[in-house]
Amino acid sequence: MTFTPTADNANVNVADIDFIIRTKYTSPQIITTCSACTQSGVVDINTPIITYNGYGPLVNHAFNISANSDVNIDNPISMRNPNNYFGNAGYLSLVIGTNGNIYVNADISMNANPVSNASGTNLTDGGNVYLYSYMGSIYVYRDINVGGAINSANPSQNSGMGGSLLVNGYGGVSVYGNLISSGRYGVEGNVTVTSENRVITTGYGTNDGVLGVISGRNFYRRGVGTTYVGGVNQMYEAYLYGGTLKAGVASAFPTYCSLHLSGGNLHDGGFNQTFYKLHLEENGTITLGNTAHTLRFSYLGFISPRLLTFAISEGTVADAGLTAYGAHTASSTVFVNVFGKKQSAVIGGVNRFGTVLSTVLGSVATPVRVLMGFDLNSYQLPQYQFYNSSLAKYYTATTKPNATNTWELLPLAPK
Repeated sequence: MTFTPTADNANVNVADIDFIIRTKYTSPQIITTCSACTQSGVVDINTPIITYNGYGPLVNHAFNISANSDVNIDNPISMRNPNNYFGNAGYLSLVIGTNGNIYVNADISMNANPVSNASGTNLTDGGNVYLYSYMGSIYVYRDINVGGAINSANPSQNSGMGGSLLVNGYGGVSVYGNLISSGRYGVEGNVTVTSENRVITTGYGTNDGVLGVISGRNFYRRGVGTTYVGGVNQMYEAYLYGGTLKAGVASAFPTYCSLHLSGGNLHDGGFNQTFYKLHLEENGTITLGNTAHTLRFSYLGFISPRLLTFAISEGTVADAGLTAYGAHTASSTVFVNVFGKKQSAVIGGVNRFGTVLSTVLGSVATPVRVLMGFDLNSYQLPQYQFYNSSLAKYYTATTKPNATNTWELLPLAPK
């Protein structure tokens, strides 16, 4: 059933939306196309929307909003079973698409009530939320929860499955609330952030990134833009399909999170970070931030025959002449590192005989390290390279032992 305005300042009764979702085999939608109207097609949610799936898991409806201008969610949207339901009551979906901006100023919950004393019973799955701004930005100031219902008797095994949450803002995303897609272990939900804006803003700008906590099984970053993450997040797999994902805090990704590079760029922000596994599915880049820190990969995952580039970001640490590597000169004691600085064999590098000496990426006082819980063989090393952005030069890679079952990845020689 479709609601369309026939005049300016049209209103839709939220009781009708609730009635249709709960009792009809159809999905309601609001479309703001109106040839007789002079207004731009703004949608204001100025009354709470409260509804639930009245048919169970076999019928899962969606509430669709298609606007020509801004969408303002100023009151909560609760599309969740309000009862202590012992079983799977079915989920709902919320889909909002507009050419304008989307402002989430109130909570959106697709997460059914928690249930106790239900050991052995899988509970209601979380719903889905899809937010699309085709030309503008998306601003989220409150929480969006698409998690499964929590079974307090055995939450990891009998809670509901997590739903899907998509925030797709062409002009950017600025998320200050939490993006929640929790659920029973192994079937937590997915959170996707897409942006085409390459410039990170601050102070409630158009593309501040995600400042709240992301929680779910999988996190996907798509689009050619840049997304800043400023929370200590909770996801098991992070997939980069394009653009840049920049960490704004230490441990922005948990130590059990695996990194999948499929064409994107991870900028570690110069913060300490440990990933569980490294997967390379397409050519990818990891940019090392301009402060002393360590980036660690505990295990090696799937590595396709592609190329992974470690880029050295410009800044004061790099300009000081990070004491590393590079082309040897005719002397065995003096050679040029990747930053164009001369260094002595005492500090380290590669001598004229090709021997890798004790090297440090970054100065001795402010080292930048890439540590791996695995050693790379001669067949794997060609898939890794370093790039010095200030010199626009690429370098081959090598490894050296760092500690027990730990190796350090280092630049070796210019390509």
